[in-house]
This record gives sequence, structure tokens and C-alpha cells, in this order.
Amino acid sequence: MGTISPQQVIYLSPTDGIHDQRWIQALKSLGYAVTTEISPATPPRVPLVVGPLTDMDRGLLNRANPVIGLSWGFDLHQLAEAGDTAWLAHLDGIIVDSEPTRLIARESGIPESGITVIPWGIDLDTFFSTSSRDMHSPVRLVTLRAHEDLYQVDVILRAVALLQESGQSCQLQVGNTGNLSDNLKNLADELQLKHCQFIGRVDEMSLPQFLSESDIYLSAATTDGTSVTLLQAMAMSVPVVVSNSPGNVALLDGPAGPLGRTFETGNANSLVQEIIACLSHPEQTLDMTERARIHVQESANWSKNVLRLQTLLETVQQESS
Repeated sequence: MGTISPQQVIYLSPTDGIHDQRWIQALKSLGYAVTTEISPATPPRVPLVVGPLTDMDRGLLNRANPVIGLSWGFDLHQLAEAGDTAWLAHLDGIIVDSEPTRLIARESGIPESGITVIPWGIDLDTFFSTSSRDMHSPVRLVTLRAHEDLYQVDVILRAVALLQESGQSCQLQVGNTGNLSDNLKNLADELQLKHCQFIGRVDEMSLPQFLSESDIYLSAATTDGTSVTLLQAMAMSVPVVVSNSPGNVALLDGPAGPLGRTFETGNANSLVQEIIACLSHPEQTLDMTERARIHVQESANWSKNVLRLQTLLETVQQESS
């Protein structure tokens, strides 16, 4: 008997970053043959998984192929803010990561049956901690978001400058890269930041050790879905202080109490206040960090959450046949 060829899925994205690789690997783990290009010869039953939705070629909706929108979190928030969501109802299905993005999809006219909630998760065998740790002196702050307008890394730099001016001993490690890297380095010089290092991308293998040596994880994104590095920090028992975007607020609103601190988006002074609160109330910070660690272990298991892809793809293919 000959072997049965795996079913095909086409994954379309303008980027080739870690998020793309995670989704491609997830599809492959479910037994699908994954390609990243489409042509006129592509069979009509082959589903297209496309994201982020802000960059999607809407001409794909005119093809015979079923189209599954893959939300990256921020994209649905941006589309909603622009009042540009009516077209989403023409998707054959949509993957969202959280309750705020599910609501946007529902309000756009997508029926509940077409919405699949797959919370972004992490490898809990790699990112795992059993307890919190004492803060270092000087306190070690870290940000790992891309150097793009969306993530407002400049707000973090300004907040650290204010902290240092106030006499708070701290150091900042700025991970990742992007179009604004040179601008951010120039800003750090202008602010005369002390102990500020731009360390570039931290590979996944080194990230657990890196986070275990950090004291507070920071993110200033204007809009966000579920940040993977935020989940990784929470799993490693690192206290988190992040912007109060809807995705972050929803994630950190734990059933037994907050899982971290949020500050007013774009406001460096508000970020300073929350960092100081994190340092000034160690028992409260410890409680939040412990709840966060348990929450991630219980709900952010990527290998388990991604199994929901199988049901979605099977349903879409059956409906298109």
C-alpha cells in the first residue's frame, strides 16, 4: 500500500518571525503539509491561514479557497479603531487569542461558530519556575518587544530616565531590534541613561536563563493581544508591569486577583509609579507573581491549546466541499 499524502495548508504572512514559525510548526505537528505561497494552480479546497489581518490581501476572499483569518491580537484592535471590520464577516473562520479580540470578531458579524479561540501559549517544559526570587540591586528591568511604533519602547526609556533621576538604582536591558533601533539608541544617549544595554534578539534557548536573572518585565505596547514574551516572563516568576491595553488588562485580570501591574499607555510617569509600587510592596508583588505563574501553567500550554486548530481546519474543509 502507498502512503497517504498529508493534507495541505497554505500559511500566508508578510513576515517570517518567531510567531510565524510557531504557527507553521503547529500546523505541521497536526500532520499538515504547510507551504507559504499561493498560485493559480492551488487546489480550491486547500485552506489559507492568513495573518496578521491588517496586512491581509483581501483579494484572497474572491478565491474558491476557504480563508481562515489568524489574528495577531493588535490587528483586530487596530481594525476596530479604524472602523474597518465589516469585511471580516466574509472569512470562512477566524482564530483569536483572547476575549477582547473574540468580541471584536463577533461584533464584526462573524458568527460564534466561525470563531475559534486559541490562547497563545508557551512551552511549559522550557519556561518553568517553582518560586519567585529577591530583587537584585540595582534592580534589573527588561523589555523584549520589537523596536516599532506599536511597542513604544521610547516610553520605557523615558520612564527609566525618570527613575534614575529620582535616585532609584536600576539598569535596563533592551532586547529585540526593529526599524526604530537607531532612534532608540540615540534617545538613550540624549537621556543619559546609565546601565542601559541594547542586547538585540535573545534566542529561545537562552531566554529562560535570561528571564530568571531579570527582576521586572516591561511592555509599553499601544495595542496587544497575548504577548508570548509576557507569558514567558510570568511563567519564570518575573513580576510584570505593562501598558493597560485591552489585551493586557484581560490577561492580567486573574480570578483570585491581579497577575501584574498595568500603567496608562504612553505615559512614562504612570509607568514609573507602577515600577515603584512593584518595588515598594514586595509581598503584594510576590502574590501577583505567584498567581501569574500558576495561571500560565494552567491556561497557556501551547501544545495543548493549538490542538483546537485541527477541529477548525476540518470544519472549514467540510463546509467548502
